[in-house]
Amino acid sequence: METLTSLVHEQNRAGIMVTHDLRMVQYADRIIHLLDGRLEQIVSPDDDLSCLADPAECRLITPDVLGIEENEEK
Repeated sequence: METLTSLVHEQNRAGIMVTHDLRMVQYADRIIHLLDGRLEQIVSPDDDLSCLADPAECRLITPDVLGIEENEEK
């Protein structure tokens, strides 16, 4: 993971990792948290990550933040 992270940064590229292993957040610049197929939260490794360990504590991202109008939600 360290080698892959270094290559991504050195080449100014994006890398996408999908995992349930919270130990991997140390390699991420941004964490997009999905729960039941819905975008719940976007955080950085410097933020409070307790939400990722306990999804019941998560704040939902409101539709307006995502640029979705109320009638488009479903």
